[in-house]
Amino acid sequence: MRTKIALGLFVLTGLLSCSDEEVNYDLIGKWIDTESFGLQFIEFYSKNEGRFGLYSKDYERYENFNYRLFDNKIAIDFIGDNEGETIHDLTFSNKDKIQISGLTVIPENPTKTYQRGNINSEKENNEIVLGINDIYFDFETGIRLQSYPINESRCPKGAECIWAGFAAARFDLIVDGNTGHTFNLATIDLSSELRRDTIINGMTFKLLDITPHPDLSKEYKISDYKVIVSIDN
Repeated sequence: MRTKIALGLFVLTGLLSCSDEEVNYDLIGKWIDTESFGLQFIEFYSKNEGRFGLYSKDYERYENFNYRLFDNKIAIDFIGDNEGETIHDLTFSNKDKIQISGLTVIPENPTKTYQRGNINSEKENNEIVLGINDIYFDFETGIRLQSYPINESRCPKGAECIWAGFAAARFDLIVDGNTGHTFNLATIDLSSELRRDTIINGMTFKLLDITPHPDLSKEYKISDYKVIVSIDN
């Protein structure tokens, strides 16, 4: 059974006065904390509303807030408290990576980095589909999984090849929010080091496919690719 409670672990500092001048940042969407093994994220779901979130096994925690942008800063006001706004520097490293100051009490690293991404918790017949910016999170097992295509040598449609070739993907797995694993899987068994499946923490991960398949008549962007993998406990 999953529970939802208010999230109280984020400490915000830097209370200042400010103007209401707005800056047009594209913040809408989910931003994943890249420095935490736990799945912590910020979700901006409108131009002035958002929430902090934390996922762990059988557990969801959220804290809602209002926000506004100005002069490369973000003002955050948590709903339901009487502390008022806190002001934080907001920096875009690129369109999909941001840094926000004052979201941590660690003095050596006062700025947190967030990567834009999608959180997928859907699994059908033990199969999941992962895009380039997707993170799969399983509330039953507590695992967190990402994948990235790293090889595409399959014979393209419309070509004559002496070998069918293969595709491969890298997987980054975090178990229970504290143990990380990186492994590669291929669409065919190639060697003892590169196979279709592997077993980690009693779970079998098997690469089923990488789509789309190459085609001489088409060009694909990296964002078009999907990795299909099965997970069996």
